[in-house]
Amino acid sequence: MNILNEHINKSIRNYSLTDLQTLFGEWNEPKFRAEQLYSGLANPNYKAFSDILTLPKALRDHLESEFNYNSLTIGNKQISEDGTVKYLFNLQDGNAVESVLIPSEMLIEDGTPKRLTICVSTQVGCALGCKFCATASLKPKRNLTVAEIVDQFMTVRMQRNQ
Repeated sequence: MNILNEHINKSIRNYSLTDLQTLFGEWNEPKFRAEQLYSGLANPNYKAFSDILTLPKALRDHLESEFNYNSLTIGNKQISEDGTVKYLFNLQDGNAVESVLIPSEMLIEDGTPKRLTICVSTQVGCALGCKFCATASLKPKRNLTVAEIVDQFMTVRMQRNQ
């Protein structure tokens, strides 16, 4: 098994609710526990399995020993004068990708942007060629997993809420 396959199998967000229900059945856990986990994974304030307090501690510990809660880490974060934030994310297979959080030029009364747009990578390397993104300077190597795409969004959202 190569490192990418090992990584995919260890990233919890690559599992659908049905996959988790099947897994939990194999572990003799009730199906509703899979639903609690699935819901917890969508909570932007949770950073680890230990934060999902609806799950019993023994199950949280088991999940921690079997899976990665997050498939990436922040390698670098740059904030420009206009409020644009670039994140360089390190993937577990040694590759890196960028996400960019872009504020709109339209502001609400308190001076904050009316909306935010996030550009997430879907591949290691990119063919779009956006000048602001380092990922665009790389030739496409592979598609990202569901977990790697979702974790970009969740990490940026969590950073934004801090």
